[in-house]
Amino acid sequence: MTNNQNTSHANKAVVHVLNPSCQIEDLEIGSDYEGVITRVEKYGFFVSLSKSVYGLLRSRNPKEKVGDKIVVKISEIKPHKGKMDVDLTYSKTKYGSDYEIIKVKRNVKRTKIADLSEDNLGRNVAIQGEIIQIQQTSGPTIFTVRDESDVTWAAAFNEPGVRMYPELEVEDVVEILGEVSLHGGKIQIESENIEKLEDEEEENFKQLVSEAMDKKAEPEDTSVMVESEILDLLRPKLALAAKAIRKAILDGRSILVRHHADADGICAGVAVEQAVLPLLREESNDADAEWHFFKRSPSKAPFYELEDVVKDLSYALEDAERHGQKLPLLVLLDNGSTEEDVA
Repeated sequence: MTNNQNTSHANKAVVHVLNPSCQIEDLEIGSDYEGVITRVEKYGFFVSLSKSVYGLLRSRNPKEKVGDKIVVKISEIKPHKGKMDVDLTYSKTKYGSDYEIIKVKRNVKRTKIADLSEDNLGRNVAIQGEIIQIQQTSGPTIFTVRDESDVTWAAAFNEPGVRMYPELEVEDVVEILGEVSLHGGKIQIESENIEKLEDEEEENFKQLVSEAMDKKAEPEDTSVMVESEILDLLRPKLALAAKAIRKAILDGRSILVRHHADADGICAGVAVEQAVLPLLREESNDADAEWHFFKRSPSKAPFYELEDVVKDLSYALEDAERHGQKLPLLVLLDNGSTEEDVA
């Protein structure tokens, strides 16, 4: 159990707030907790303290109603018919009064995404990652996340087609607690809770991922197929271009290739396509990654004209809105070097 103390004032009552993923073992007998009344009976009412933790406060003909928020005290935790029962009593502290809040979260060691395998199926794990895509399906919300080692999916569900965690956005860094499962033959986390990291933690994590991605994006072979002094001079810049494309793929960005619709333009575009698609298939969890994250579009004009710019921008913004994708990396091939390009 990890406690995050929001405020610290002497002589104030202390009330704990459980993270949704907390279990019974995270409770402390004698401590006060915030909860929500979920069921009322003649003999008392049940209070939910987290997604899976609830207790019974015994009271004859209680006046409380379902949905009321309350502060309760843990009086006893005891075994009953193979399960653990939590007995509650009224707290002297009233909900909403001036008290010190301590947030309680499960203390689960972080697992790197690359270490997840079928051996982990059915186990609860904690992963951290940067959100690189958010997709709303007719069922769950799917968050694609990346850490310094790999990429995976996390599914969050409450109601069919309803966006979970609407406060989360692409590029946020989150901690995900959930159960490891298989979906379409690939590892997926059935999330219990997704929580955004604090600013300092987020900044440190992004730095860790950036350094790992920068190293992984380095092309292994920068040799050219044609012996040429000019190409040898261009090799450092060609290597930088290759690295930028590889890093965009690792970062979950789509690749948009624009080239002139002539022989050399098409040859250049097809060459990049043949280099990019295998990497997309290898790095993406999406079975249709080559269709969703790569597009090659010939241009009639020998430069990137305004009509094409507007069209590409429109499609990119639509994909960002509908599919939660990052804006694409634009790769221009054989598009000349005219005043229009500079503009």
